[in-house]
Formats: sequence, structure tokens, C-alpha cells
Amino acid sequence: MYGGWGTSAPEWAVVVEPPLGRAPSSAPQQKDPAPPTRWVALAAGLLLGVTLIGTGFVVRRAVWPANAAIADLRPGPVRGVPGESYAVTWISAAGTPVRWNPCRAIRWVANPAGAPPGAIEEAKAAFGRLSKASGLRFDFLGSTDEPPSADRAGVQARYGDDWAPLLLAWAPLKGTALGAGLGTGVETVGVATPVAIIERDSAVIVTAQVVLETARPLVAGFGTSESRGSVVLHELAHALGLGHVPDPSQLMAGSGASAGGPGELQAGDLAGLAALGAAGGCLDEPDPAKGRT
Repeated sequence: MYGGWGTSAPEWAVVVEPPLGRAPSSAPQQKDPAPPTRWVALAAGLLLGVTLIGTGFVVRRAVWPANAAIADLRPGPVRGVPGESYAVTWISAAGTPVRWNPCRAIRWVANPAGAPPGAIEEAKAAFGRLSKASGLRFDFLGSTDEPPSADRAGVQARYGDDWAPLLLAWAPLKGTALGAGLGTGVETVGVATPVAIIERDSAVIVTAQVVLETARPLVAGFGTSESRGSVVLHELAHALGLGHVPDPSQLMAGSGASAGGPGELQAGDLAGLAALGAAGGCLDEPDPAKGRT
């Protein structure tokens, strides 16, 4: 989350086993069942959980319990020296970064409603930067009329039987139900919510949503950290699994970042994206049918 400059929030997640901690009633009973699949929303500065409802899992706002234990995931430590530091948002129980499967293209769509002129082209340029840094492939499917939602379904008929593509959208966040549902702050200019699935000790991101605040006009391009393209680039990097660092020299700077920060990916950002990218090899991706009950 880009929460203005000089503000930041912790990066948390809540794990909810579907539904209400039990396997679906149609699931066969086993004497010694394997560890359950869990659906997780990984959010930069957000507090979200995932559960199974109706025809697909949805991201839902969750109350953080004081005694919550997330045995499956742990926040990624800051790596590298100042000026070259990065952090992945989450690490799985196997000790590996939580990331997308690099062996197939990450599909994305954009809802142009509320987007400033030139914003979609800036987003395409941001994806190009991320692809070069990570080796990940991105496939733009075009425009969509799907609105951003705090309860976004991970499998939707409009997109076929696959996981819903990464959604990029613009909407009012401050003081709105959407903003409250996504857990945004007063100074938020953008928010990213990648959704991962945990099976046993591994995890893989299968979809994401990035929403940009329409009430905060920004300078076009990638000049500095408050530039519009740079904010999109920052949030998309969150969607890929990159976290904040206490290093104002990096695009992914969190607390203490200033309006004069860099607008382009820096050495640490690039190292983090490489750690989340194609060099890590393929991941087993769960069947999207598992997103249905």
C-alpha cells in the first residue's frame, strides 16, 4: 500500500480454513486427512481473510484477533544492505517466497472507469518494467467492467473457468465503503491484495487486485515516488509479492518514504523481483475448480 509518504501500516494476513474451519460437506471423509488447503489474502498494509462462499472464494475484511497464529506463513525479512534492500511480503512454511507460478503468463485486466488519461498506458509500461526485472510474463486481456470490490471472487464466469485475472481499477477509497472494506487509511493512494493458496507447506499466488485512489491527482509518469506511474508500479510490485522496506532509496520504501523518493525500480527492488520471478522455477498451481464449492 502506498499510504501517502511518511506513513505505513504493518503487512498482515489472516488464514481462514473454508468453510468455518471445516472441509466442504461434499468432501470425502478420510481417517488421516492431509493438511487442509487454505485461502489467504496477502495484503500490503491490509488485514484481510479469505473464505469460501457460494460459487467461489472471496476476499473478506477480517477482524485481527489478538491471539491469531499464522503457522503457515511468516513475514519476509529485509535482505541486502541499505541502498540495495528488499523484502518479500510472505515466506511459506517451506522457507520460500510466496509468489506467482512463473511458468504461465499472469493475465490482467483493467477497468478504465475513473482512470486518468494515460493511466492504462502507464500501467502497461509498469508491467513491462516488472517483466524485465522478474522474468514473469504478463498477458493483457483488455478492458473489463468488473468493479473493484472488498469481496472479489477468485473464480468468475466472465473470465471462464480459470482464476480471475489480476484486476487494475480506479475508484474513490477515502471515506467510502470500498475503502473501509479494503482497510485503507486516510492518506492511501493505492492498495494491492494478492490472493494466495496454501497447500501443505507451499503457497502460490493465483490472483490479485490493485485499486488506485481517484481523489488524489498525481503527476503523470515515473519521475518520483508521487508520480502516477510510480504508484502503479509500487502497487503492482506488491501484487507480485514484494513488501515494504525501511529504505527510502528504494521504490518499495515503507515508513519514512518521502515525496522525493525514486520513481523507478532500484537495486533492492530489482533483487526482490528476481527472487519472486522465473529464476525460482515453476510452482504447482491449484486447480481453479478448488475455488468453487
